[in-house]
Amino acid sequence: MDDRYSRKVSFIIAGELWFFDNYVIPLAHKLKECGTFGVSGTEYLQYATENRDEWERKGESICGRLISRYEEGMLGDRRLSNSSC
Repeated sequence: MDDRYSRKVSFIIAGELWFFDNYVIPLAHKLKECGTFGVSGTEYLQYATENRDEWERKGESICGRLISRYEEGMLGDRRLSNSSC
């Protein structure tokens, strides 16, 4: 992945982590504290925390693969459209 995408990837990952830290995990804490969902509230918090940690660990490689797949698809579309002229 070249430099022009590395900033975009960093921005995406930072946004996802911010969303987990400021919305998902606090909501999961509230669900756990209110007890309405029983033991599921604890599971929700655990899953939210695990998902956040996974984004932190794997987010860069996942975004890089998605960008590569997108670029390959775009190049393939261009080749098809150019060859039909």
